[in-house]
Amino acid sequence: MIIGDSPSLGPFQLVAKRTGMSEVAKSEGVEIINLDQSVTVHTPSGFSFKKIELDPRVLEVNHVINLPKLKTHSMTLLTLGVKNLFGCVPGMKKTSWHLKAGIDREAFSTLLLEIALTVKPSLTILDAVWGMEGNGPSAGDLRFIGKLIASKDPLALDRAVVEGLGLSPEDLLTLKVAQKRSLLPEIKVLGDSLNLRGFKLPKGAIPLPSPFKFLRRFFMPKPKLAPQKCEGCGECAQVCPPRAIKLKDKRPIFDLEKCICCYCCQEICIRGAIKL
Repeated sequence: MIIGDSPSLGPFQLVAKRTGMSEVAKSEGVEIINLDQSVTVHTPSGFSFKKIELDPRVLEVNHVINLPKLKTHSMTLLTLGVKNLFGCVPGMKKTSWHLKAGIDREAFSTLLLEIALTVKPSLTILDAVWGMEGNGPSAGDLRFIGKLIASKDPLALDRAVVEGLGLSPEDLLTLKVAQKRSLLPEIKVLGDSLNLRGFKLPKGAIPLPSPFKFLRRFFMPKPKLAPQKCEGCGECAQVCPPRAIKLKDKRPIFDLEKCICCYCCQEICIRGAIKL
């Protein structure tokens, strides 16, 4: 058994140590690996992205257990089962895939669906004991939910959570693109009720109706610096896919014309110095 992930910056081992994961893994005799190797594979469906880059070890193991966290995401609305598998794309390779999808959130969601169909996790367990609501993925607010949610199919799990929030599957673009391709599964929830209503969603994350897509760029939240929290590390500039961030006096300057609103800068900033 191994535990693997691929942070955008730095090895996963550092993240695992900080979270206490390494100590538990050591006591159980489990290896922790950084998913930093890359192989190009053909997707089984080839909807929009016929080839993707994944760490080969994800495809070599007997079973993949997918362990997402219930949290909001200002680009994709939520980080659930399908979105979490983006972690199988090695480190900074994620940047190039964000760039290929550009500002089109539906294109990025199609990429996420392609990855999920390629990896085919045997089980997805969503940690919804403590979740994040509001302007996630890193600037949201903690919320106690007290649930663990599991499914053999990450699409089924995502649908159950979205409907538990009182939303339509079309509100989560990964489900919407799955529905367009007749891949959205019917679901039956066993156990406790999944009433998650009242969960605060990120601003601007619900997709615009088709006739108004040309207004997307104007309505998407844009990154903005909270200078009192910035320590000048420059990590936001390192992970920015379109290189829309430059440093001046160790402070990020945003070129909003280049910005594709992926919010990688906000996600990487553990100090909460980038707001939307």
